[in-house]
Amino acid sequence: MAYTLNTGHALYGNLVELIGVQSGELVSHKTARTFTKHAEASYQTGGAYGEALRTVGGGFTVKGASFTPAVAIDTLANTSATVVIIVNQISASGGGGQRPIVSSQTTASGAFTVGLTSAGLPTALENWNTLKTTGTTDLDAAVTPHILAAVKIGETAHKLYVDGNFEVDSATRLAFNTSTGAFWNYLGGAVGQGSVAADIVWVAWFNKALSEAELDDLYSSLGSNNSFGLLEAPGANISCSIGNSSAVGYAASILAATSIACSIGYADSLGYQASVSVESPVSISFSFGTASAIGYQALVSVSGTGTLSTEPLKNNTGTLLASQTGATAFVYDVSTGDLVVAKTGQSTDSSGVMTVSDALIVPATQYRVVVVLSGGAEGLAKYTAS
Repeated sequence: MAYTLNTGHALYGNLVELIGVQSGELVSHKTARTFTKHAEASYQTGGAYGEALRTVGGGFTVKGASFTPAVAIDTLANTSATVVIIVNQISASGGGGQRPIVSSQTTASGAFTVGLTSAGLPTALENWNTLKTTGTTDLDAAVTPHILAAVKIGETAHKLYVDGNFEVDSATRLAFNTSTGAFWNYLGGAVGQGSVAADIVWVAWFNKALSEAELDDLYSSLGSNNSFGLLEAPGANISCSIGNSSAVGYAASILAATSIACSIGYADSLGYQASVSVESPVSISFSFGTASAIGYQALVSVSGTGTLSTEPLKNNTGTLLASQTGATAFVYDVSTGDLVVAKTGQSTDSSGVMTVSDALIVPATQYRVVVVLSGGAEGLAKYTAS
C-alpha cells in the first residue's frame, strides 16, 4: 500500500504522479501502475533519504525498472512541466549514452528528463536522448544524496536545478508540445540508448514549471525514512490491538507521528498497560474493552518539534559569524550516520547562534550537525535537541 499523499501541500493540485519505494517494492501514488524490475536492479534501505531502487550502469543495456501505464502530461494543455528526481546517490560509472535517470522506451515521446554525462555532470535531455544543456556540479564525486529537476518552460526555454539551486538557464526548448503529450515509463535509462547507476528514492512529475522557491521547499522537506513534504508524516494512522492476556504487565509500545488509535481487549490481570510515545503533536484516541482488573492504564507521552541551537559560529580566524543568511543545516543521526533532515534558508542571530527546528528532530536527542553557509564555508559539531 502506497504512502498517503499530503493533499494540503501547495503543489498537490499540480502533482501528476509520485513514484517511490516502500517495503521493498516500487509504488505509485496517484494512479495504479505495474512495475517490472530488471533482475540485476535491487531495492536498498538505509540511504540518506530512505528506501530506493538501485539501477545498474549497463552501458546501453538498461537495468532499472519499467512501469505501465506510462506517466503522461498533455503538453498542449500544460505547456510547462517539471520532473523532480531524488536520489541517495548517482554515478556515471558503467553507464552509457546520455544516462537518463527516468525516460521513455518510445522514440520522440517528449520525455524530457535529467541525465548524466560520462564525467558525472547533470544534463537536461529532450526526448530522453537529446542533450540540450550541461551543468557544472559533479554529481558522482562522492556518495551524496541529491534532488534534481528539469523544468520545461513552454517551447521557448528550460532550466536545470541541483539540490534546489539554479544550475542551467537556457532559451531553448526542452521538448515539443504535442497533442499526445509527453510520457515516461522507465527508471534507470532508455532501452538501447543508455543507462545510469543510481539509487532512486522519488520521481515526481508536475504540470507546471516549478520555481526555485518551490524546489527549495521540496528539498528542505526531505528527510530520512522516505519522509517528504508531498506525503503525510511517517507513521500516519497507526493502529494497535492487544488481545486477551492473563499475564501481568502486558504492554504495547508505539512510535508514530500523526494519528493513533489503540483498542485494548479483555484482560483479567493487574497492571495491563498501553504506552504510546509520539514524535510530534497528534490526535490520539483509546478504546478499552471489558476489563475485570484493577489498575487498567493508558499512558501517553507526546513531545513536539525538537530544536537545535548551535554555539556562536566563528570562522577559522575567530571572527564571529553573526547575521548570516541563506545557510543550510544538515542534521544527522549520531549512531547510524543517516541524514535526519536538511534545513535550507537558515540564519544566525546577532550572537552568531543558529537555531534549527523540525518535527523530525526529537527533543533530548544528540545529533551531528553540519552547517554550510551561503558562501560555501562549513563546520561540524554535535548538539542535543531541546
